[in-house]
Amino acid sequence: MTVKKDIELAAQEILWAAHSVAHTEILRKGEICEQDVIYRAIDGAPELFQTIYLDVLAKRKNKTVLAAALAAIEGYLVENHREHLKPLFDYFRKNPRVVPLSEISDHFAFSEVYPWHIESACDWLERHGYLERLSAPFKLTKRSRDGFEEPAYLMDS
Repeated sequence: MTVKKDIELAAQEILWAAHSVAHTEILRKGEICEQDVIYRAIDGAPELFQTIYLDVLAKRKNKTVLAAALAAIEGYLVENHREHLKPLFDYFRKNPRVVPLSEISDHFAFSEVYPWHIESACDWLERHGYLERLSAPFKLTKRSRDGFEEPAYLMDS
């Protein structure tokens, strides 16, 4: 919304985020559902989904509507991050050092978590003071002469 100044793109991204929140809410309740997830989530948390989904769809897209949706999503994350990101917190507690993103991604490779979700979660935790973002050297191949830097994270004590 602020970087690209594209209201339509921001609305689309917020709707995708709403779907992610819906899936999370369904799983948190211990339910399994592949269809109509958003509608089941609306039944469970109508006020939240009114703001982050229905208003974004139905109302005229403007900064006020989208900012309210973003604030509601952020509030949801602030309220629930400990539960939702528990595996990530546990991983950092077991690895009290600077951990490269590739190593974190490798650890969660056989889970349902995608690498870009890990990076997004780490960046969110960094913005809220739980992690420190640093960099770690890596080589593209075992024989590479040139070193590169990748994001790495350290849990703040």
